[in-house]
Amino acid sequence: MARVAIPVRVPDPPAHLDVSPVPDKTIADAIAWYAGIGVPVSERWIKTVTDRRELSCRIVAGRRMYSTEELWRFIVTRPTRTAGAARYKNTKGNRTA
Repeated sequence: MARVAIPVRVPDPPAHLDVSPVPDKTIADAIAWYAGIGVPVSERWIKTVTDRRELSCRIVAGRRMYSTEELWRFIVTRPTRTAGAARYKNTKGNRTA
């Protein structure tokens, strides 16, 4: 039996956010866009999730370019921080005493 991808419903962006399917944001622009909606991210994180193919980009003139529509889809479908932290709760090296 083949696996079928379960569609994930992406919530509509707020009215004040102008999202577009056009890939017109560089990595620096994507970081600034996320900062504008209150989500602090780093350049390394953006590159890592792009390399893992979790966040899609287009290559335009040799540069990675992101659309605000894709940036929105990606950030609202991420698991919560506490959900991810639960995996590492009892692993060696991450204990707090």
